[in-house]
Parts: sequence; C-alpha cells; structure tokens
Amino acid sequence: MFLITSRPNLRALGIAGFKIPQWEVRGEQVTPGNEYERLSVATYTTHDHKPIRALWEDAFEHPTATSEQSRFDLAKIAVFAGFDPRIDRVDFEKDFYPAIMEALFGSEAWLAIVMITDLLARKYRFNVPGTKANLNWTRRMQRAVAQLISSRKEQKRMRLIHELLEKPDAFERGVDRSQFYCCSRDRRSRPRSAYSSDTGINDAGYRLIDRSC
Repeated sequence: MFLITSRPNLRALGIAGFKIPQWEVRGEQVTPGNEYERLSVATYTTHDHKPIRALWEDAFEHPTATSEQSRFDLAKIAVFAGFDPRIDRVDFEKDFYPAIMEALFGSEAWLAIVMITDLLARKYRFNVPGTKANLNWTRRMQRAVAQLISSRKEQKRMRLIHELLEKPDAFERGVDRSQFYCCSRDRRSRPRSAYSSDTGINDAGYRLIDRSC
C-alpha cells in the first residue's frame, strides 16, 4: 500500500520510484516495460531479495517450501521479458538471463539497476529481512575482481551485457540505462567502447568495485 500511495508524492517531488517487474501487475497482467513512467528506476531485486539465480534454483533445481512462490515470481519476470511463463524447460544462461537483461535495459524507466549478484548470476543474498541470521550484511563477493576479469565465463557475460547496452534503443534518448549495484559508471558521458576487448570487463565507463557490498 505504501508503494502505491507514495508514488504520486515522489513524482511531484521529481523523485524516481522503483519499478520491480514482478510486482508491477495491473488487473492480473504484468505491466510491459514500455509502459513504465519515465521517472522511475527499474530493477528485479535489491539487497533484501533473493537473486534471480537463487529463485531459479529454488523453483526448478532444489525444491523447498518457497518453490511455488519462486516459480510464480519467475513466471511474471518471464512474461515481462516476452517468454511463455512456463519456463521450466528454458536454459537459464542461454535463454533466460539474456532475455531478462534486455527487457530491463529496454524499459522506459530512466534508470535500470542490476544487483551485482544478478549481474554475475550468483545465488547468495546480502540480507534476509526480519531475521537475525549470522550472514546478514556480512556476505562478501567470493571472488576478487582480478579473478572475475580472468574468467572466460564472466568475460562472455560482460560482453553480452555490453552488446545489450549498445543496442540503439538502450541509449536513444542519451540517458543512463544501466546502473550496476556495487558497480560504478561514469555518468558524465557514454563510453564509446564500454568493455575492454581483452577482458570483457570495462576499463572506462563501467568498472567492478573490489569491495564488500
């Protein structure tokens, strides 16, 4: 209720509110990204949510008491990304990950934010609200930036993100469309080549920050 009632106030103040696709539902229909208000921030998760890869594991790989909810959330994300919601036979890395990133970057939202755990398709989370779990706010990235840069898998992933960001519709209005949580981007200008051709990870406009998140 707070989210709904606060939005007019945020707009009046010129403050962008969150657009979390799996929560943006009107009349039981997922709201398409091209209908998002311009003054908004699109993201799938925050530090308080399960990362997308963790939802996938919960839904399809290792069933738990929350698997049904995870499948429900993923089905809405799938619809947002243009998939049939019956995605149990879809390959996460090959099909689902590229599609959901492209859908997020292509929305009408002013900013698109990707948690670093979603950017790198990790399963661990930083906080479980309402609990006193020992891991809350103590989680660190398991690999240093130097290790990520040397990983062929991560190089391939970053090249994919680069390609998605370079698509004409991602920057057609000259605004920032990708702000990586626990990553940084120089907001003053758009780099002509976002990622190093050698490493696949940016050495100009986007750079991973080697720090706890």
